[in-house]
Formats: sequence, structure tokens, C-alpha cells
Amino acid sequence: MDSLILLEELTKQLLDYNKVFVQTFEQTREKNEDGDFYSEVKPFADKVKIINDQWKEAALKETVFLGRNGIASRQIELAHEHVEKLSIQAFFVKTSRYTFINSSRTVDYTLSSILEKIAGTGKVL
Repeated sequence: MDSLILLEELTKQLLDYNKVFVQTFEQTREKNEDGDFYSEVKPFADKVKIINDQWKEAALKETVFLGRNGIASRQIELAHEHVEKLSIQAFFVKTSRYTFINSSRTVDYTLSSILEKIAGTGKVL
């Protein structure tokens, strides 16, 4: 599989997860109850981690392409870190709304930017 197509698929999956993070965060706030760590948080975070790690590896392989298009490897690292934290923080009531939403927006911006750059190559799924 072409490495840009793989990156595109993984990026779309993370964008979907980012929406789930926000929905979960809002539901957690409404219930005013933390998610159960072993039955909810850990299984979900583990599932996200697999995609997130694959995405980071695929994105770092494309640093020349992405760098030419204004996306630095530090942005990739930061988005990866945010996704990892968001997948857990979404389940906890005491998570700061300001920090959570800003991290989610950062992830969304980086991932959307990558999709735009890939779309510009004509190699869209």
C-alpha cells in the first residue's frame, strides 16, 4: 500500500476518534461520573494507541513531504501525545475543559492539515 494512502487512512481514523473523545468528554460531564478504568478507559485507550502509534510511524516516514507542506515533525509528535492523553482524559470528570478542548482542536487542525496536503497530491482514497 502506498505510504500516503496508509497515512490518509490512519489520519481519518484519528479524526473520527477525536470526535469520539469530545462526545465521551461531554457525556462524562453530563453523568458527572468517571468512566470505569478497567472496563471502559483502558480498553478504549489501548485500541486508540494502536492506531495512534501506527499513524505516528506513517507520518514520520513522510516528514520530507509533510515538511515541504508546512507540517513539522514536532507537530506530529505533539498530535500523537495529545491523542494519547485525550483518549484517557475524556473519561474523567475533573479533566479541565479548557485544556481538553484546546488539545482536541490542535489534533483536529494537524490531522485536517495532513489530509489537505495528501489531497493536494491527487492520491486520495
